[in-house]
Amino acid sequence: MMEDPSRLEENLNALLSDISNLKLLRDERGDRRMDKWLQNVGDKEREVDEIQDTLREIKQSYFPNINRRKKLNMKVIECRKAVKVLKERADEISETIENFMSQVAAGKSLRFTPKQLRTYTSNFTIKEGVGGFGGDVYKGEFNGVQVAVKVLKEGMMDDMEKQFMAEVSTISKTYHRNLVKLYGFCFDPKIKALVYEYVEKGSLDKILFENRHNIKWRKLYDIALDTARGLSYLHEHCHERIVHRDIKAGNVLIDSNFVPKVTDFGLAKLYSMDKSQVTTKFRGMRSYDAPEVRMGMPRINYKCDIFSFGMMLFEILSRKENCEGQNSFPKRVWEKFENNQLEEILIQCGIEENDRDKAKTLATVALLCIQQKPQDRPSTMEVVNILADVIQPWMPHNPFIASTSASSSTANISRVGRRRQGGN
Repeated sequence: MMEDPSRLEENLNALLSDISNLKLLRDERGDRRMDKWLQNVGDKEREVDEIQDTLREIKQSYFPNINRRKKLNMKVIECRKAVKVLKERADEISETIENFMSQVAAGKSLRFTPKQLRTYTSNFTIKEGVGGFGGDVYKGEFNGVQVAVKVLKEGMMDDMEKQFMAEVSTISKTYHRNLVKLYGFCFDPKIKALVYEYVEKGSLDKILFENRHNIKWRKLYDIALDTARGLSYLHEHCHERIVHRDIKAGNVLIDSNFVPKVTDFGLAKLYSMDKSQVTTKFRGMRSYDAPEVRMGMPRINYKCDIFSFGMMLFEILSRKENCEGQNSFPKRVWEKFENNQLEEILIQCGIEENDRDKAKTLATVALLCIQQKPQDRPSTMEVVNILADVIQPWMPHNPFIASTSASSSTANISRVGRRRQGGN
């Protein structure tokens, strides 16, 4: 009989074998889409460790404790049953997720009903934040997959289902490790929402401004580079160019491995389709806006995203939110750069000596990105190549004074030379 306390060691060895197999299963199939299952596996691992510690205590005791061995043996038996259930559950979840993800990979956005969204989000209980475009964001779970549900502002896109579906189809076909994946949508008179993959650590602005010392600066540099890669995909490698129009730290989400994912792309176009929405509603934060956006120019291209990205780089550099005015951080960076004193401001930002070469590169890219004229700003691919050390940055103009056509031409010649030097 397994319940016999004399079989405690035998049962424990069987449990150790079971938990070892479960861990192999976790390593083969487990990913962040099986979050609850992974958490349960971790709980069982800790429980097995506690059982082993308890058995060692019993063995070290001078007096045999039959009752304690009996209780521990029953705990081992219950744990083995729980491990068996977890192994069976892994097969069920894996199959469900694979079916779901195969549809997503095929570019098929799932259509959800309001009732489903209420179920997945426990009636919109866990609010993750307020989105710049759209509205509130709620955490939910769909068939074992954690999701983020963005509920669009009331009245948006009413009677525009065809346009909404066309744009959602475009967004859902984008696939890049540095973009948040769109799983599906809801278009209903009562509610309109987009369902995205859930990204664990939240937005970059929280990391920069609220948890300043919990991440190394080199990791922030990698986040900047990977964000540029996601943006480059939207601008230059996507089947249809997508201009984000709201690039900011709040729209860069960070996963459990500190990989950044750009979110809210494509929503500006949804807003611009809706004639009932005021144009300024789909502009970004004013401190991130390019000059042409502030002036309300009718033809805005992807270079406005480059400007916003540059402003975000300044926030990564200082770990402080940008503010406008004569003494703004970007202006101080330019003044130090112009006087060959950039290192002074890097020291003030608390950047360690071994990170300062990278920091100088990032500061230079930021200055290039916020040039007054769109044509003076680098392309997204050029930003990626500079940050990745493929090419060298060129000398930026004063970004707070619009460059002349002559100086702009000189800069373009310099850029060609730099690309050749970098091997592109």
